[in-house]
Amino acid sequence: MPLNVSLFEEISLLIDPSEMEEFIHLLDPCLIVDASKPLNAPQPHIIDFLAAYAQYVENLKKDQPIDPKGAFHARIVVDPSMIVFKAVPGQKWVTDFIHPPIMMKHTCAVLGKDGGLKLNVFGKDRLFLGVTVQYPRIYEGADRVAKKTHGLLEFKAFRNLSRWARQNTFFLKYRSKPIEVRVSKKSIQWVKKITYLESLFASGELSWGI
Repeated sequence: MPLNVSLFEEISLLIDPSEMEEFIHLLDPCLIVDASKPLNAPQPHIIDFLAAYAQYVENLKKDQPIDPKGAFHARIVVDPSMIVFKAVPGQKWVTDFIHPPIMMKHTCAVLGKDGGLKLNVFGKDRLFLGVTVQYPRIYEGADRVAKKTHGLLEFKAFRNLSRWARQNTFFLKYRSKPIEVRVSKKSIQWVKKITYLESLFASGELSWGI
């Protein structure tokens, strides 16, 4: 996305698929698009995110390998008129936006040498703990003028997502200190059994709460 953006707010969630469906439906109608790959035609590549998330959770429960690419690296659009397409060599098109969409990505973490979880750290032993959605407060458009996102449909939609997260989820805590991953009463039942977290919960180092 060529727009310059800054001052992000974000929400990281590791919740049950049924809750993720409720979370995403707060944005209806919306499009979840893959903006990372060239397209054969000037049409958005729509992602079935909810199906991908449900499969991701099943893989977590079964301790199966998780593909870090694909449906979680996406953009959420509430106002379809903000999507534009630019022609690139090879008779391809790339997806662009007039103003910032809501951004989505995997929540990455690693187990530190002290056994603690460190978020947004990349490495060969990284873990994937759900999904992070984020939105900037400031952006610079094609006119190179800095603007606030306040008032955009996506800004208002992100506020609704934040409110839902505060009302329905709780922070994971490492040694009683919150880390920026939210779980729910429903998801904690299987989160505690994830192989690389189970020992931390058993030792009491990892917990959850307000």
